[in-house]
Amino acid sequence: MAAGLARDYQKAFQLLEPAAEQGDARAQYMVGLMYKKGEGIPENDAKALHWWTKAAKQGHPEAQFSLGLMYAHGEGIPENDAKAVHWYTESAKQGRRDAQFSLGSKYYMGIGAPQDYAIAAHWYTKAAKQGYTKAQLIIGVMHNGGRGLPKDHVRGYAWSSIAASQGIADGKKVKEIIANRMTPAQIAEAQKLSSELWEKYVVPFQKN
Repeated sequence: MAAGLARDYQKAFQLLEPAAEQGDARAQYMVGLMYKKGEGIPENDAKALHWWTKAAKQGHPEAQFSLGLMYAHGEGIPENDAKAVHWYTESAKQGRRDAQFSLGSKYYMGIGAPQDYAIAAHWYTKAAKQGYTKAQLIIGVMHNGGRGLPKDHVRGYAWSSIAASQGIADGKKVKEIIANRMTPAQIAEAQKLSSELWEKYVVPFQKN
């Protein structure tokens, strides 16, 4: 790290730490992030966990998601998938799409929570409708197989198509598999739906 940048991080930490100690949730999250990344201070997962826990308990969605990741991967704390699910849920309920996706995955695989494809689909759909491409592909897969969502090749093709168009791995392959099970009329319908989904759930989330 360049010396000037290191000094900037150190100054930022000196400003943030007192605010964090006084209970400011955003400052607590930022201090935790600096400990996690080792920015301006030595990297320390245990201290990141400490500050993120404080922020998460105050309802800070980024801290809740970050805390969930630490429990899921056993960083600074013994791995605990049930606690990961708890914190993913708290963050997902506030609309954070990566938390929604991660929570959907826990229910899909039955890790840290009972396996429940319907609940997984609920959270994947929320993430997909916020432009989360991996969730968009999985929604396509779930519609294709009728797992957690109604079996519907048209919707499966449409969702996997918009994921493929964004370069998501396996999107093109999934779309082709589904297309092989469809009539030309169904494909035409799916392409029309894909255009509609693109305008609703991709365009608004594209970065300029």
